[in-house]
Amino acid sequence: MIQAIENDLVHEAALDNAAGRVLALKFLLGLFEQPYVQAPNAQLTGLLEKDDALNLQVARESMTLVKNNGLLPIRNQPQKIAVIGPNADELYNLLGDYTAAQSSARQAQTIYQAIQEMFPELEVVYALGCEVRNSIHQEEAIAKAVELARDADLIIPVLGGSSARNFDMAFLSNGAVSSKGINMDSGENVDVASLSLGGQQEVLLKQLKALGKPIACIMVQGRPYDLTLVNELADAVLIAWFPGQQGGRAITETLVGLNNPSGKLSVSYPRNTQQLPVYYYQRDAAKQDDYYDEVGQPLYPFGYGLSYDQFDYRQLAVKQMVDKLVVTVKVKNNGQFVGQESSLLFVKLTGGAVIQRTKLLKAFQKNAFQPGEEKSITFELPAADFNYMDIDNQVKRAQAATIMVADLAEKITLSI
Repeated sequence: MIQAIENDLVHEAALDNAAGRVLALKFLLGLFEQPYVQAPNAQLTGLLEKDDALNLQVARESMTLVKNNGLLPIRNQPQKIAVIGPNADELYNLLGDYTAAQSSARQAQTIYQAIQEMFPELEVVYALGCEVRNSIHQEEAIAKAVELARDADLIIPVLGGSSARNFDMAFLSNGAVSSKGINMDSGENVDVASLSLGGQQEVLLKQLKALGKPIACIMVQGRPYDLTLVNELADAVLIAWFPGQQGGRAITETLVGLNNPSGKLSVSYPRNTQQLPVYYYQRDAAKQDDYYDEVGQPLYPFGYGLSYDQFDYRQLAVKQMVDKLVVTVKVKNNGQFVGQESSLLFVKLTGGAVIQRTKLLKAFQKNAFQPGEEKSITFELPAADFNYMDIDNQVKRAQAATIMVADLAEKITLSI
């Protein structure tokens, strides 16, 4: 501004007017009557405690178990646990984009540290194994990790991606950060052409599998990777997303059964990095879904997610009212754990000159169940949920619809 005034690009009177408007607003707000305020340290401490509690709840409820051959929750206590991988002992890798610098105490709240705290009487060891994306000179780190895990009773690889940025940031003209390191492969201005795991992570996992030990793999990620190899090699696969500062604790509680996983996938996961299209609401067109050399269905479909319990659905009923549909279904927890179940309701429309979608998510509920408890769940669908855009660009009401919840389906002729 000083240079602009000196070069006659801006008149000093304009600066005075602008400053006057700001000062006038401050005056109206009473800032000059009370220029000093108490430091909000106590309020900030309380706010941080509430944030931690909320972060922990969200992290717990978003844990998504996609494979489990009975390894989880950990029951037969192992004597040695090897925690291996680029996301195992780095807090910043658990955080999403636009992350502030973390205190040293916060940085100690990693997955590895949380597992150590959960099993203080056991031998819990850690090795990097490999970096997230860097593929050069990783052989020594992989060999060290394999040797460390050789006599372990349980191996926990922590793989995936990272949104951790450098803090000596440089920015592009559009405001996007440009100072990312080689191992930051997720976030704004960071796209990837392949959905395969980065760097030497698959090599690391293959060599760990060769040890013949039980493997519970944790995926820290912000995108749907091609997890075909992970699904093949691991005994259990837990998708943790970017779980935040309390992610290490939430993951560890899930591993030991203190938290029963209840997350459902909000995206479909491909079987191959080149599989297209991979989304659940495709047009119900007559076509060949399978490739010549691969099935066309996703590895993990939209809405998929396992629990330590078995939830059974029965008695799906649909009642048409004047302006809505009321759908009821009974859900029972046949497992031995307290758990939450997300019940997803899909609708397939029939009618019109357009090809309708195979199904569309219209409602969902998440309910808590005690072991053996059964609940009747009710959904209310407004009439607008059965509208569609026809070939003449007019919004119309479907002639019929199929209501789907879990493995139950009911087709009805619409009268609303």
